[in-house]
Order: sequence, then structure tokens, then C-alpha cells
Amino acid sequence: MPSTANGIVQYSHCTAFVVKENILMTAAHCLAYLTDKSGVQAILSLAPQFGPDDGSQKRITLTDFRINPNYHGDNTGVYNDIALIKLQSNLPSYYRVLNFDFDLDSTLIAGQSLVVAGFGSTADFGQPDPLPPLLRFASAPFVGGNNSSFQDSDQLLIDQSKSGFCNGDSGGPLYFQSNSKLTPIGIVSHVTQDASGKWTCKSIGAFTRISFFKNWILQALFELN
Repeated sequence: MPSTANGIVQYSHCTAFVVKENILMTAAHCLAYLTDKSGVQAILSLAPQFGPDDGSQKRITLTDFRINPNYHGDNTGVYNDIALIKLQSNLPSYYRVLNFDFDLDSTLIAGQSLVVAGFGSTADFGQPDPLPPLLRFASAPFVGGNNSSFQDSDQLLIDQSKSGFCNGDSGGPLYFQSNSKLTPIGIVSHVTQDASGKWTCKSIGAFTRISFFKNWILQALFELN
């Protein structure tokens, strides 16, 4: 994703996952503040090189997108952090479409291990990342929702004290795993502050709860197609 600051073009990245042959799901904050949305591309690689297209990787530009109209982000948290991207052409046939089960998260219990995936950093905020961008997976225990009533929670929370997501993983999937089957139930959104007030990837991680936005997702898919 390109952005221009002081006349210099810079590039940032998020993670996304496939929900139709030409539709990706990601976080709203990945798209909301771009100065040049026309330059956004999906890079299809397990080890992507971010920046201008040098022709070495398969890339597909977007033609349209939908950001949840109630999205807002500030220093106290990020809410309604969900977006869909329509690509200029279908993804190659070896990319797997992930099917939703909108009732699956109702079976979650505290401490249950969930899986998160993304192309993000392995270092915490402000620290240099010694490793190249690769698709990585991590497991972390489920904590609960962001409201006292789980039924009314629009976010899912995990304990990231041992592993989880960090910068660049935004928009990636939170999976419920049953045997070898992975079902997306959340979208990487943001980390929370630790006990000292520091924003860190080793605190509680918050995900947009996919099932909470079922009606909006179905409507947005209908509009994009």
C-alpha cells in the first residue's frame, strides 16, 4: 500500500485472506487512511518483497473495496475494523477459499488454543526485525470477548504473552482449528496496553469478530459481485 509523506512514496503492508476467488478480507484500518488507494496490490507470495512492482512476484491490483461504515479508530481502541477487497482478477486456482461458520465462535471456552497467521514482524514496537517477511503461524489461548456479555462482543481477545501477532499482521485471520481444518473466526485488529500502559505485541491481542458482522459481510459481498 503506497502513501506519500513530504513528497516521498513509502510502502506499508497488511495481511489478508481469501473469502471468494476474487475477494479478500482484511482490517478496515489497513485501507482507511491511504492517500493513494489506486496503488494497492495483493502480493501473492509466501515470502513477499514489499514496495514497487519489479515483476518478480505475482501481483493483482484492487478494483473496489468496502470498509464497514461504522469503523473508527483512536487511541482507546479500534472498532468495526473489517473490510473487503475486490481484486481485478481471480486468484490462481491453488489459493483456497476459506468458508465461514458464523456459529462456531459460540463454542469457544477460556484457555482454548486459537491460531493466528500473518506476514508481520517478529519484533515488538520500535525494535528492528531481524527476519524477512514470511507467512508465519502462532497459537495463543482465547481470553474472551470485549464486553461482559460475550454474545454482544464484537471482538475476540487472546493472551499474547508467549506468542501472537505484531506489526504487519493486521487483517490476517484468527482460526479455529479442528483436526487439520482451519476456519476463520476473527481478523487481526490491534494490541492493548500492558499493566504499565505500554503498547506491546505481548499484551492482549484483539480481533474483529467475524460472526458479529455477518449481515454486513453478506451485503458487502453481494455489492462487490
